[in-house]
Amino acid sequence: MYKLICTDVDGTLVNKNGALLETDREALQQAIDKGIKVAIVSGRFRPGVDKIAKQLALPVWYTCFNGLYIEAGRDKVIYTNATSKNAMLKILDYLKDSEYTIHIFGLDDLEPFTTAVDILPRFALTVCSVTGLMVI
Repeated sequence: MYKLICTDVDGTLVNKNGALLETDREALQQAIDKGIKVAIVSGRFRPGVDKIAKQLALPVWYTCFNGLYIEAGRDKVIYTNATSKNAMLKILDYLKDSEYTIHIFGLDDLEPFTTAVDILPRFALTVCSVTGLMVI
């Protein structure tokens, strides 16, 4: 007997056009009706996962930021591993004169902060360069 279904969002639960198929929603509802928990597991930020969860209209768990933040339903945080403000300030100081573009994302923010002035206690940092992307 299955106890948990975990699904990614992009290219799995949501097609290339950004659409959630009704057949997928119905299948997840059937699983929930059988007592199976459903979790959305994504690298997306929380608002992106919220959007999909609202479309599903089902009681689902969230895993955002590639596993840095997990909710068992809306606002019931069961795990978080955000970088501390002190560590973030050290990272920003180290990178301030580099060629990298730095973005700091809060859990509820759709847009990144582009300065270190308003660092939230819970956030993710992306460091972008020509050679790649790193999430800390």
